[in-house]
Parts: sequence; C-alpha cells; structure tokens
Amino acid sequence: MFKWFPLPPAGRLLLFKWRGLIMALVALSILVWAQPTSYSWWGGFILACLGESLRIWALGWTGEHTRGQELKAPRLVTDGPYALVRNPLYAGNILTASGVLLASCGGLELGLRWGLILWGAWATTLVYASCIDCEERFLEERFGDEFRAYRQSTPALVPHYKTLLACLGRGAGSESHFNWRDLRFEFSSWGWFIGVWGYLAWRALGGA
Repeated sequence: MFKWFPLPPAGRLLLFKWRGLIMALVALSILVWAQPTSYSWWGGFILACLGESLRIWALGWTGEHTRGQELKAPRLVTDGPYALVRNPLYAGNILTASGVLLASCGGLELGLRWGLILWGAWATTLVYASCIDCEERFLEERFGDEFRAYRQSTPALVPHYKTLLACLGRGAGSESHFNWRDLRFEFSSWGWFIGVWGYLAWRALGGA
C-alpha cells in the first residue's frame, strides 16, 4: 500500500509492535511544550472525543487481538465501522492525536507551533502508515482474494459516499457484531485519555 514509504518491512514491523509506547512518548513530548487556551482545548477535546468514539466502535467489532503486538485475525471483519474504512481504529487514533496537537498549540508562538505540528504529523504518519502496511500485508496473505476485494472497494482511512451507503446496508445476517465485552481491555486507554485531557485542562486554566 505504501510503496513510497522509506522504512524497510522489518522497521515497519518494529513500529507496529511498539506503536502504543512510541505514540505515548510522542504525546508526552508534545505535552511538555503544550500551551493550550480555552478555545484550543475545547476544539481539541471535541476532535479527540470523536476519535475515541470511533476507536470504541472499531474495538467492539474486532476485539482484544487488535491491541496486541502480534498480527492476528480470526476472521476478516468488513461490517460496522469496517464497512466505512479499512482502518477505523487507526483513523480514530489519528483524530485523537490531532485533537491533542490542536489543544496543545493554542497559545504557542508561531514558529514553535508549526514545529510541534510538523513533529506530531511526521511521527503519527510514520507510526500508523507502518502499522497499516504491516496489517494489510498480513491480511492479504491470510485471506487472499477476499481481502483484495475488500481493499478495492473500501478506502483506508477516509470514507466516501459509497461506503457510507454500504455501512447503512450491512449488518443483518453478518457473522460479526458489536460486543461490549471486548471493551474491557480498553480501560488503560481511557485512563490515559482522562490523564492527558485533565493535564491540558489544568494548563489551559493557568497551571504552571
């Protein structure tokens, strides 16, 4: 998928395995420089909530195996949010990361603001492009023509009107469904979410 991407397959796999830790370190590096305003906080928070909602929706359809360091896929999920885009979990993560970046940059001077935006955008692209490439190579090997047909008909990250209609029309009779129990593995992410946005709120209210 990402033929232009500079990293070799081994490097992409390494980023996939440690994606959570790497993105946590990226977030911390942004928070060190964060100077949110009340307006940037609210704009970023709304964006991050949309991202976390999409993440929850995706996890409810795929389950625990999508959180691990190993590539696993008991079945090819193409319903729910996966009828909209092939990578709704990463789309949600990107929205959440963009929200943190938006909130953090509100009160920064122009040069530092652009520096932080470029750093965050570069790191997010590097990590999630690697993850998507690793997963889609694995899925193509695992499911063959079934995955290739799905990839041909469904965009990677941004839905279009055809997939919106397909999402509305799917679900009945599908082997896949949303399972609330699969969200029990998400508590650590929610704790991180609350901590980050609590810290940014404190900074926006004048915390040192």
